[in-house]
Amino acid sequence: MKIVIAPNSFKNSLNALQVAEAIDKGIKKSNPEAATSLFPIADGGDHTLEVVVNFFKGEYREVKVEDPLQRSITAQYGIINNGKIGVIEFTKASGLHLLKPSEYNPMLASSYGTGQIIKHCVGRGVEEIWLGVGGSATVEAGAGLLQALGVSLLDKNRKPIARGAQGLENVEIIETQNLAREIREIPIKILSDVENTLLGINGAARIFGPQKGADKAMVEKLEKIISAYKDKVNKYAGMAIENIEGGGAAGGIPASLSAFLNVEIVSGAGFILDKMGFTEALEQAQILITAEGKIDDQTLAGKGPAIAAKLAKKAGLAVIGLGGSIPNKLESELFDVLLAIGRQPETLDEAMQNTNTNLTRTGYMIGNLLNISNGLA
Repeated sequence: MKIVIAPNSFKNSLNALQVAEAIDKGIKKSNPEAATSLFPIADGGDHTLEVVVNFFKGEYREVKVEDPLQRSITAQYGIINNGKIGVIEFTKASGLHLLKPSEYNPMLASSYGTGQIIKHCVGRGVEEIWLGVGGSATVEAGAGLLQALGVSLLDKNRKPIARGAQGLENVEIIETQNLAREIREIPIKILSDVENTLLGINGAARIFGPQKGADKAMVEKLEKIISAYKDKVNKYAGMAIENIEGGGAAGGIPASLSAFLNVEIVSGAGFILDKMGFTEALEQAQILITAEGKIDDQTLAGKGPAIAAKLAKKAGLAVIGLGGSIPNKLESELFDVLLAIGRQPETLDEAMQNTNTNLTRTGYMIGNLLNISNGLA
């Protein structure tokens, strides 16, 4: 029996690799003969860096950068494939988790620090960058990131605009003579798990603004600011960045970067799984086990576990989905079995503390069921 284990992270609890190892531990306890392959899912959000660097046996690098509010911090990025690929996670310099809840303010938060990481990474000779953009604190269409790379965003007096969305109101001049050719030309894969465009009801401000601290009035102001900025960028670049599918991720990062850099927006989970050799592993297996902290309609809309399940179904595998919580009415042809890992009523804090234990126990029970199935065959 060959089993592929491909879970997502459990937010605020375990990263995807830890989840996979816990499930694997339980299965091996009850079914030592089971052959397992671990493919932790990295979708561009939290823990993407750790998962990718670990899987591809890469190395970490550190660099001093700005956090979203211009404070100095030390951030990590990764190097894989013999130094040819740089792996950058937006959260390391520009993530919401770097701020206290009282500091959430997308009018002020900037992506400048992520631009500093990219610049440092390119300076070390990488040939390609994988940029995960989930979990950002910003709704400024990557303006800070672009400034850090050498794009001049100037007001009518040719003064650099202020950091954050507040500065975008004053952009009148865009210049790129300080944007180095090696930065302009390096291929950047933007890893994202959303399809939102830059503007509108499903755009960067209205969907992601409230998550980052914007009230209703600020959301509408952000929408207006980004719309005006979009006009300036479109005039400069000769394109319509508001129409780019997925361009609204991370407060508009992919849309804006598309006008200045050599970027391609890809499904984070699908792209990384493909690079890991996931499809080839499925061809040799009979069962896929995937997991997420909460398996719900958002999962089915295209998050990592659904992507893994679709590929497994295409390959003819049985699919088991594990969740910290699963709505009673949730049904999907992607999953043959859906199991909540908790055994008793728990608070959210208790459930997060017990995630490892609950996953291992559930893996153990799956192993027992496979033993029974083999005995009946």
